[in-house]
Amino acid sequence: MKFCLEICYNGSLYNGWQKQKARTDKPSVQEIIEDKLKIILKDDVKIHSASRTDKGVHAWHQVCHFVITDTIINEEKFLYSLNSLLKKETIQIKSIKQTDDNFHARHSCKQKTYLYQFAFSKIKNPFLNQTWIIQNYNKNLCIDDFVRKAQKIANLLIGTFDFSSFKDSSCQSNNFIRTIEKIEFKKHKMHISILFQGKSFLQYQIRIMTGTIIEIALKNQDPEKILTILNARSRSAAGPTAPAVGLILYDIEY
Repeated sequence: MKFCLEICYNGSLYNGWQKQKARTDKPSVQEIIEDKLKIILKDDVKIHSASRTDKGVHAWHQVCHFVITDTIINEEKFLYSLNSLLKKETIQIKSIKQTDDNFHARHSCKQKTYLYQFAFSKIKNPFLNQTWIIQNYNKNLCIDDFVRKAQKIANLLIGTFDFSSFKDSSCQSNNFIRTIEKIEFKKHKMHISILFQGKSFLQYQIRIMTGTIIEIALKNQDPEKILTILNARSRSAAGPTAPAVGLILYDIEY
């Protein structure tokens, strides 16, 4: 029987989603959930996720599946038991349901939505714990102008391209062509968010694009510089990698 879990977590305390072969200073989200499932099911269970979020990255809507030989008679009770075992973690299971045998959390995914949150502030606002606080900026910065410039730059990355310039050197993918459906900057009262939509992304792609767009906009450079970086197909051409703290896996569509 195959079951699907919808999960949310604050990734600050974990070494990313994926279980690591070598011992690390922090556990992974996958490792923690598998350990709790083993307690309930009295058997080893491997879960497969829609996205392997990196160390420090959060998720509001992660999806995974697992296969067991028996059925789960009372899903509501199972959900309560699983979350009870997770009460000391910053991980919670939003739902569990039996799914079709052909369903695969990653391969069946049609679109992923990520949010990146950042703010310009001279202090580290305690209410923005899942936000990149940028403290080095011109005090005369006009946020509205910045958002307009950043959006203009981001629009040039929407479409299907070779995103080699925006991948980490450790990226194991053999194909660097990806399609970005949407990038949207939005100003909020205390922070700025960027919404990214696409079927899949390269390792660190969103964070490198974020750092690069922000750098170009802050330096008031020609928006088309992003195309020069894109066409260079070299990580050294792009800007800094934005920190993991601001990135949230927001939604998965099937």
